[in-house]
Amino acid sequence: SIMIKAIIIEDEHQAREALQKMLRLVAPNVQITGTADSLIPAKELLEQANFDLVFLDIQLKDGTAFDLLVALQRLPKTLIFTTAHSEYAIQAFKVHAIDYLLKPINPQELLLAVNRAVKQAQDQVHLEKLLSEQLTSQVDHKIILKTNRAQHIVKTSQIIRLQAEGAYTTFITSEKSIFVSKN
Repeated sequence: SIMIKAIIIEDEHQAREALQKMLRLVAPNVQITGTADSLIPAKELLEQANFDLVFLDIQLKDGTAFDLLVALQRLPKTLIFTTAHSEYAIQAFKVHAIDYLLKPINPQELLLAVNRAVKQAQDQVHLEKLLSEQLTSQVDHKIILKTNRAQHIVKTSQIIRLQAEGAYTTFITSEKSIFVSKN
């Protein structure tokens, strides 16, 4: 089984310990790589991005999980909420949480949530692989770029970048630059 790096964001010491103990029992492949109990350390932990899975309590010492998520550049892909409050479930699903576990946490539900997170991560890897295979197989698509003077047929695989300038765009290809009057 693959090792899963997880972080726990939870303001109650006992709840943190209990979750770690329960994970050791039901999901020994989950390795806790960090914990935090308030917004700033939690934000720092989430921005280091050395994790596959986040266990997130909703009520933290100095705010809520949602205050934390709003402060991030991008949402972690795999969030499992752990909370004593059922009224945040809808907000949790809006941030695409994998699961919403109510305290006291049921070990069986915890295991199901971890398995769902693993499956989602594997699906994601599979999807990225499929997409990159599709992109490489479509490498020789051609597009026609019209300039004031001519029409250029360009292989999409030769396009390095596009530079926007107001109502115009410059296509920089491996062969030349083409100035097009389209935004």
